[in-house]
Amino acid sequence: MARVGGLRLVRLARLALGEGLQQQTCFWTPFQLRALAPIQTASRYHPHSTIPSLQTFWLQAALHRDDAGSLPPIMLASLSALLLAAGSAFTAAQSEAMSWPSVGTSPEIRREEEHFLAAIHEDHTGRAAVVGMFILPLLSLSCGYAPEVGILGSGAAVTVQALHGLEPWEIAVLLWGCARLGFCPSDEFLAIVKAEVHAKAEELRPEDAASTLWSLSMLNRIGEAEWNLLMKRLGSFQVADFDEATVLHLVQAAAVYASLKAGAGGEPPLGLDPRASKQEIEKVLAPLNRKVTQRCLASYQEYVPFHPYLEGPYMCMLHMMQKLHCFKEQGASGVYGSYFQGVSEQDLQQARETLRDTRKLSQIKRELFYQWRGSEVLNSWQQALNEVVFLLSRRLGTAVVQPPDCDILLPQKRVVIFLEDDRPIDMGCSLHEASQSMLQLFGTETAMPSAGFAQHESVGVKASKMRTFQRRGWRVVTIPLSVWTRVEGGLDGKLKFLQEAIYSGSATEGFSSMLQSALSR
Repeated sequence: MARVGGLRLVRLARLALGEGLQQQTCFWTPFQLRALAPIQTASRYHPHSTIPSLQTFWLQAALHRDDAGSLPPIMLASLSALLLAAGSAFTAAQSEAMSWPSVGTSPEIRREEEHFLAAIHEDHTGRAAVVGMFILPLLSLSCGYAPEVGILGSGAAVTVQALHGLEPWEIAVLLWGCARLGFCPSDEFLAIVKAEVHAKAEELRPEDAASTLWSLSMLNRIGEAEWNLLMKRLGSFQVADFDEATVLHLVQAAAVYASLKAGAGGEPPLGLDPRASKQEIEKVLAPLNRKVTQRCLASYQEYVPFHPYLEGPYMCMLHMMQKLHCFKEQGASGVYGSYFQGVSEQDLQQARETLRDTRKLSQIKRELFYQWRGSEVLNSWQQALNEVVFLLSRRLGTAVVQPPDCDILLPQKRVVIFLEDDRPIDMGCSLHEASQSMLQLFGTETAMPSAGFAQHESVGVKASKMRTFQRRGWRVVTIPLSVWTRVEGGLDGKLKFLQEAIYSGSATEGFSSMLQSALSR
């Protein structure tokens, strides 16, 4: 089963990302470069990090053919961000050796999803689902692909029977994937997860406890009992036990939980900031070791202004490097053996060093910030945003703020506005057509825009952020770019549209179905 599941995941990755290779050269569209940019930056700062050192493993995996035996499903990650992270390219011979199909049609992708789902059904341990939820969030961020809710729901319905047999870190990975993809499992699933967390809390490592808190917070399923239990567990560790990924997960979870506590009395906070304050976060982190709390607060001060440049592949890749050793430790004799057999102890050691090298990580974050800011150009999304700001500030005389974690803030009206870039990527066309359509879509735009990559943030994270704003008494208005560009009557027509959107919320028409599904939970 492990072999079948691995092959199906790889096939699914190839169908979703097949446009990346053209003939015998490695042809990355600007669309894919957006996903690669943060990791390329990381490899420049840390040339001996785990990313380039694992490159040989990913390349060897890629050169296998579908009938060659075991192919690690971590290929999904390698295709979107790791394989070319050091900036190297395939030679013609290597590309020719890859039996790489052209981009699949939507029916093909759906068939592969069904095959992968069948593999999960055949696996009675639940570990095929663990690997899938480990990999799929990065694919979603990199190219905007995500399984349909029905596929995830069917997989969860099968996996729920195996939850009692999973290790705490495996349950944490399952939850993390669900939260990233904006998929909230059933009440039965979550009840078993919470029972397992309570029963095995003393076995949780800091990264797993923080990840579990983060996931439950993103899914809007965090309760006081789970928060207190996991904070007590985290309070038993010292600051040296917390790497960058653990701290960032904990900071985000604390921000959501602090907002939940702030609005628990029925009346939302009336401050002019729609997010948790440093003081609120410090209060909910009180059970931690004082030095850990101080590190989290310092990270929060840096995280808020750098939010758009950190939330996406940066946090996702840190988490994936963090979990590699868990898969490797259990891989020799279990289901994970065929998935991660190419990862060496040296790779794992370099991954750990990367996660704890704060100086290098700080350089990476700042490079992302300044390089992306310096690369911004006037594309259709930015032009639309400029129009919205102009109409609000000049024509309506409204005070406008543009913070890093949302597009527009109207403090006096307590309104948060998101301009949703909902332009479609057609995956149901030939390789050449796919390449050309992406070039047309992104060719006039920067390879590293302020949004960062194909999907700025996971759909589950965005839904959680919107819920947090609403919980604090702010009205969230989302304006799809496709709707804005179709408004008739020039600027006067758009001004009327904005007024209706702000006062009645009518601009919510056109939300992506995935975001609607996530927000409705």
